[in-house]
Amino acid sequence: MLLAGPGTGPALYLGPNANDAPVGYLSPDAAFEVAGPLGGERVAVRINGAMTVEGLYFTTSRLAARVLRGGRVRGTPVSVGVGNLVRVLGPDSEERRTRIAVTPLVADPRLRDGLGTWEGSFPVVGLGADTSAATESLPEGSTRRLPATEVGLYEAPGGALVYTLPALNPGLTVELVRDEGPWHAVRVGSGPYLVGFVQGDLVPAAATIVPPSGAGRSGAALPQRISDENAHPLFRVPAGTEVIFEGRVIARLNQPGWARELRRYAAYEQSDVFIAVDDSVAVRGLVRVSALQPATP
Repeated sequence: MLLAGPGTGPALYLGPNANDAPVGYLSPDAAFEVAGPLGGERVAVRINGAMTVEGLYFTTSRLAARVLRGGRVRGTPVSVGVGNLVRVLGPDSEERRTRIAVTPLVADPRLRDGLGTWEGSFPVVGLGADTSAATESLPEGSTRRLPATEVGLYEAPGGALVYTLPALNPGLTVELVRDEGPWHAVRVGSGPYLVGFVQGDLVPAAATIVPPSGAGRSGAALPQRISDENAHPLFRVPAGTEVIFEGRVIARLNQPGWARELRRYAAYEQSDVFIAVDDSVAVRGLVRVSALQPATP
């Protein structure tokens, strides 16, 4: 199980090839089952939710996952905690591991350019879509403030320099994990973290407040994508309705949904519609005219 990562525009396609038609949208953080091998520009997926979607392909540039087991991303100076979002790149050369891209999250507005994006590998079992049963495994840290000068971050005490933290006044807030003589093991960010060892005087500091991320609309009866298409007639659609594209069923409603009718083919008793149940997924296809019921915006 993976997630849709950030992005805009169509994300669901009728096939794996570049010229296959786009037929749907998937919102960030929407979960789906990978139903085919990774490696190309698109991967077969199955979505189980208020609307079942199958036989479609998702753009792999937006594959993402939540961390289920915290730990170090191999080959990078980055560690991740439970619930952190990472981008999934594809299989690793080592069995039971996958390649991921990780961007440390920093709440300090002075770090406008962030801390970079790093690519490495992570255990497959440590990634997924549902973190409800996961427990944090990273060691607790205490909040400290760095000196108001450039600070080198090293992979180990006396080891190679991996990153130079900028001079800020007051100094950047970090998490102190442990001390090893004059060296301090720290985490930088609020997860994912840039990790390493620094030297210098660290003073106690208040924890950095991470601004809440936008979770989108909640409690709205009409999905946003359906609301936006207000130039077309609005209909209610019952649970059980099947959506057809090029002769095959691509979606089935498990709950009542909403549809915008783009065109009606009266001779075939079918309508070309844009349809959704909620904000997570929306697709275009044909439904029977009899499935369209009057709706009040």
